[in-house]
Amino acid sequence: MRKRTSRVALMWLVVALLAAAAQAAEPLSWEGTFTLSITAPGRQPTTVGTEHQRYFATEYSGQPAQGFETTSVIVLNALGVETTVRQHTTAYLSLSHEPLRMETEMGSEEKPQKVVATFFPDRVEYEREAAGDLQKGSVPIPNGVSLRDPDVMWDPAAGTVGDEVIGWGFEPMTLQLEKVKLVLAGREPVTIDGQEVQAWRLELDTEMSGPQTRWVDDRGIYLRHEYRLGDVLFVLERTDTPPELPQPGDQGPQVPDIIGGTAVDAGRAIPKPRECRMMRVRVGGLDRRSLFISDQRQRYGDLRELEGGSLEAELTVKTEPVPERGLRVGAPVPQELVRFIEPTATIQSDDAEIVATAREIVGEEEDTLAAARKIAEWVADRMSPDMSEPLLRSAKEVLAEPKGACRSYATLYCALARAVGIPCRLAVGAVYAGDAGLARLERRFAFHAWDEVWVGAWIAVDTALPSSDGFIPIDATHIKFSSGDVASFAPVGRVVRDLKLEVIETDTTGVRQEALGGLRGEPRRELLQCALEW
Repeated sequence: MRKRTSRVALMWLVVALLAAAAQAAEPLSWEGTFTLSITAPGRQPTTVGTEHQRYFATEYSGQPAQGFETTSVIVLNALGVETTVRQHTTAYLSLSHEPLRMETEMGSEEKPQKVVATFFPDRVEYEREAAGDLQKGSVPIPNGVSLRDPDVMWDPAAGTVGDEVIGWGFEPMTLQLEKVKLVLAGREPVTIDGQEVQAWRLELDTEMSGPQTRWVDDRGIYLRHEYRLGDVLFVLERTDTPPELPQPGDQGPQVPDIIGGTAVDAGRAIPKPRECRMMRVRVGGLDRRSLFISDQRQRYGDLRELEGGSLEAELTVKTEPVPERGLRVGAPVPQELVRFIEPTATIQSDDAEIVATAREIVGEEEDTLAAARKIAEWVADRMSPDMSEPLLRSAKEVLAEPKGACRSYATLYCALARAVGIPCRLAVGAVYAGDAGLARLERRFAFHAWDEVWVGAWIAVDTALPSSDGFIPIDATHIKFSSGDVASFAPVGRVVRDLKLEVIETDTTGVRQEALGGLRGEPRRELLQCALEW
């Protein structure tokens, strides 16, 4: 039913299913074209994508059904690397708005993915295919949860202004259910393709993407959709004249940089961030208490609710002490940690090749801490940075083609650690990026992913961006907002949208910032820049 962004590339992936349009029991027939534009600070709106939508009458399993089809092309720029991302979705709904089947193909031409979801009253069964690997699974639908689209999406005029309804949808990127809150905000004029029309304004809020605004016509078909990530505004708007898109590589990047546009200004530079062992920072702008995580390496003070509902607290991050030894490799783990050694559709720790690779890396090592370090060194040596990666990839995909952004480093590491029985989870947050050598990242934190392994205690590991001490422990400029499996990427859009940071103090304050140089004297600029993309 809708999209994330968690990734910007998928912003309009399945969101259109929430805007499906039909009246009573009659399927709708309609098609139209939309443009996607990005507005970055100090720049005029730039057209970066197009989307074509089609609603049609069809049958599913011999019964009349509403069909929906959308095809989009989006050009993304991540620190100067432009990538064209394509998406095609075909969905079938009953005439009472119940989802029946959804087929989604997404990604770049070089790295496509396909997800097919079939809906049942108590579960969603899915197949995910990428790089020749087919994964099957199911997601239970909890009691009391319905994936039926709210009626207001089909007939907004029948609703009452101010009404709040809850809908649920299946997210094909994270392979999980996502709750969508919707408020019918009223009827108002809006300019569409240069003309003013009357439209219904809907305010949506999802755990993954955060608040969004949509304007729809009387049939529920949307006219305009706005979504903000940091300082970057995305607008999808209906048009009668499809635009020409910028071509990657033509006279340098033409599309606004997503990484630079979503990085957070912390108010001051942090000298020698990879050597930082203590940081105090004020964290604000977020509206979910669950994002303020206190654990063994980061601890929040009093959490305050500000006017408008946002939360603020002072955070102290310290590099956690690392024990001399871990536990025995292969030893039973506590019951509450069993889920962190189990395979998933994207962390395939039971795959024969991943298991064989992990065992070869670890060898005869019996200590989990030493084994965790061996796996980190192997991943860092084998992987290479690639900012053209548009989507989350599975561990099997990354092992077959060992390059990507930070999330691919973290996903591969997680699968290898689990394959030898070491509990491991993904961590998602922000890291100081002011030493990347880029003006647009000066004094800024960028969004990042790394790992945490259990060796008797949770220890953070960063194979994409090592500290001056190595991969374990990580430096104190890492701030975690979520952890777990791939679903931990779910709140990315919400965090990116509104996060505010103000550095108060670090233990490196006053230390002279030397020329950019990496671990063991190796250049790290390319690695750091790559590490900044989800």
